[in-house]
Amino acid sequence: LRRLAAYRRAFWAGFGPQDFLLMPAAPDVAPADGTTGDPSYVIPTTALGGPVATLRAGLDGGMPVGALLFAAPGADAALSGFLFSEVASGLDL
Repeated sequence: LRRLAAYRRAFWAGFGPQDFLLMPAAPDVAPADGTTGDPSYVIPTTALGGPVATLRAGLDGGMPVGALLFAAPGADAALSGFLFSEVASGLDL
């Protein structure tokens, strides 16, 4: 756990309270069989300790593609506010 805490501090050192990171939610599109797919991208972002939101990022071959938007620990309100403003303005991330 000490190493994880050190990794978290090192990762977030360059982030400010209004900074967000956007990355794919999975290495591929959603599985056709209805399962949730490969969690290998979600696990590290969750381990970093900050708030994470999964977003619709379009379609590929008719299948949904997801994105993760995450922020530093303690930036929950900033991330929520950004997401609310996107929804309220009708923009499609």
